[in-house]
Amino acid sequence: MEARNILFLLTILSIIIFCNCKRHDKEIIHEKGISIKVEGIDEFNDDPNELVSNSQRSPYKKIKGSQDYLFYQEELNELNGIDMDLIIREGRPQTLAKTRSTALTTPMEGNRKYIVVVYNTDENRNPISYFAQAQGRANSQINIPAYRNKQYLCIVYSYNSEADIPPFDPSNPFLNISASSSLGTDFLFSYGYITTSDDPNTANTMVITFKRMVSTIRLQLNARGVFSRIVSATVEFPTASSPFRNGTFSVLTGQFTGFQNQSTITRNTWNNLLGDTVPTGWVKYYDFLTVPNGNPIELRPQIKGLVLESLTVDPNNPPNLISAQRSMGDFIPRFTAFTPERGVRYTVELRMKESAINFAESRWARGNLSFFKDDKGNKYRFWYNNNYVSENNGGLKNFIERDYFDTRLPISEPQAASMIWDPCDSVYPRGTWRLPTVAEWTQLFANNYRTTRKRKNQVNDKGWYISWENAAPESPTYAHRNLNLVAAGYRDINRTLQNYKNQVSNFLDNPGDLGYFRTSDTSLFAHIKYHDFGLLLSQPSLKIDSFDEVKGANVRCVRK
Repeated sequence: MEARNILFLLTILSIIIFCNCKRHDKEIIHEKGISIKVEGIDEFNDDPNELVSNSQRSPYKKIKGSQDYLFYQEELNELNGIDMDLIIREGRPQTLAKTRSTALTTPMEGNRKYIVVVYNTDENRNPISYFAQAQGRANSQINIPAYRNKQYLCIVYSYNSEADIPPFDPSNPFLNISASSSLGTDFLFSYGYITTSDDPNTANTMVITFKRMVSTIRLQLNARGVFSRIVSATVEFPTASSPFRNGTFSVLTGQFTGFQNQSTITRNTWNNLLGDTVPTGWVKYYDFLTVPNGNPIELRPQIKGLVLESLTVDPNNPPNLISAQRSMGDFIPRFTAFTPERGVRYTVELRMKESAINFAESRWARGNLSFFKDDKGNKYRFWYNNNYVSENNGGLKNFIERDYFDTRLPISEPQAASMIWDPCDSVYPRGTWRLPTVAEWTQLFANNYRTTRKRKNQVNDKGWYISWENAAPESPTYAHRNLNLVAAGYRDINRTLQNYKNQVSNFLDNPGDLGYFRTSDTSLFAHIKYHDFGLLLSQPSLKIDSFDEVKGANVRCVRK
C-alpha cells in the first residue's frame, strides 16, 4: 500500500514537472522583449519587394545641378517690377545619378519620433490580432515586452517630426495622410517579421530602415537676386486649384487605399533656409506633402503681401546703411505641370532678380556694383536706389575697396596676376549680368534724352550726376525710374581716391569730378565730365577713353 502511494506521488510530480517544462510559449515572457533600432531612411525606392510600387516617373529630362536635378526653369520679366525665375528641382542624392540600382540610406535626425505597432501572426505571417504599440525616438532604442519563441509582425511609421504621434487605433488600422497635417511634412513607413528567441538572454533586435511614402513639395522664395531680406509673405493654394493630394493609408497592407484633393491651404509663417552662403532671411521656404497617385500636378501659388527689405547707404551719414521696405504686391506664378514620385523632394522656387532698365538697346542695372567681403554667397551686389553719398565721415573714401574694380580681384580675395575678369558675372544668380561693351556705352552716350543734375541737399549742391529720367517703366518697388551715373573719380594704384573733389568743373582751373566706368575692354573706360561754363554753355562730356588698366573704376552691369 505504501509503495503504491509513493508511486502515485511520483507520477503526479512527474506530470507537474513535465507541464512546467512544456507550457505554451505565450505564457513565458521574454525578459528582453523586442528591441527596435532605427538605421535611417532608404532614399532609393525601386525595390521590387516593396509594398507600394513607384508612381510614374516625370517625363521631363533632368539636368544635373550641384545637389538636385534641374528639369524646369522659366524667366518672367517685370513681374510687379522685378524679374523672376520659376524653377523646379528634383532632389535625389547624387550617387543615384550613376545607377538606379544603388541604395543609399541617410540618417534620421535623433529627436524625430516614430510609432511601433506589433501584431500576432499565423504560420503564414498573416496578422491575426493586435498585440502592442510604443512610441520611440530615432536616437534611442526601445523595448517592447513579448513572449518567447513567438513570431510577430512589427509595423513602424513616422511623420519625420519631433511632434508626438497620436496612439494607433487597432479598431481602425488606417491613417489619414494630409497635406495640411500638423504632424509633419513627410510620412515614413517600414515593417518586418521577428521570431523571439526561446533563450531569455538572447536579444531580439529588429533594425528598421524607413521608406518615404509621399512626395515633399518645398515652395521657396529666394530674394538673393534682389539682395534683400524677406519681411513677410502669405501663400495660398485655393481648393479649386490645389495641387496637393491626401491619402488614406492602410497600416496592415502598407498601401494607400484612396486619394482626396486637399482643400484650401494658407501659410504665412516661413522657415529660413540656413547655409553659409545665404544671408539670414533672404531665402524662405515651406514644405508641403502630397500623396503621389501617378497623375501630374500644377502649382499656381497665390503670393500675397510680399515685402522685402533692401539695404542702401545713408546719404547723409556714410558708410552707415539704412533699410528700405519694398512692397511687391500680389501675384500668381504658374509652374509647369510635373508628376511627383514617391520618396522624392521637389523644390519649387521663385527666384527674384533685380529688373534692368531697358534703354539704349541694352538692359542696364539700376545701381552700381558693390563688393561685400564678409558675405560668402552674395559678395557682389547692386546698391538699392544708388544714393548719392555726402562727404560726411569721409564720404566716398569709405567705399574705395567696395565700389571700385580693376583687373585684379578685390584685395580681400586670394590675389593673382592681373587678368581679364568680369565682376558682374559673380552677381547672384551667377551668369545673369556682365560688363557693358564699348559699343553699348557708346550707344548710351549717344542718347540725348538726358539731364545733368547737381546734387541736392548738400552744401552748395556739390557734386553732380548724369540722369536719363523715366527710362524705366513705373514700378512701386523702386524709388524712381531714372538711369543715373554719378561722377565718383577712380582708385589709383596706391588705392587712394582721385579726380573726386565733390565739385563740378569750371572754365578756369577746376577740373571738377570725373566719372569712370569699366567696359569689357580692360584698357577702355566710359568717361564722363561736366563743364560748367555758365548759363547755356554748361554741358557734359561723355566719351570712351583709354587709361591704365590698373585704374579702379565704378561698374555698371548689363544683362546677358
